[in-house]
Amino acid sequence: MSQSDNNKQRFCELLRATGRENIEYVIEDLETYGFFEAPASVRNHLNTPGGLVEHSLNVYDAAVMLREGIIKRRPDMEKALPMDALTLASLLHDVCKANIYRLVTRKRKNEIGMWEEVQEYEVNYSQLPIGHGEKSVVMLLRMGLDLED
Repeated sequence: MSQSDNNKQRFCELLRATGRENIEYVIEDLETYGFFEAPASVRNHLNTPGGLVEHSLNVYDAAVMLREGIIKRRPDMEKALPMDALTLASLLHDVCKANIYRLVTRKRKNEIGMWEEVQEYEVNYSQLPIGHGEKSVVMLLRMGLDLED
């Protein structure tokens, strides 16, 4: 199994572990929107196929470590930081990036000045042109996820 497949499997298992109603619909819609193949950005972090899932898992891992550190120092905070809410927020914070990147071929000069074709991502914000945090919330609500936490 490839790293990309492992990331997708872990991501889906973590979402399912929240026990949230309609989470299977969310996973199906993420698949439809190309979430699992999307890069995390155009030119910066994890701008490769599957980068968005890897980025989301990295955010999840960092959030879990922060939660554990907080609870270690302040055990009374455990109820205020439920794992299911942390999981949903960290894994789904960039859902809106799933359907905005497109792989294109462009011509660029290489290091010796010769023109060559390169593939890179371009971004299209025309669908639901609002901030990406707000867009992620709107998309998740449309998928049927209850975001009351």
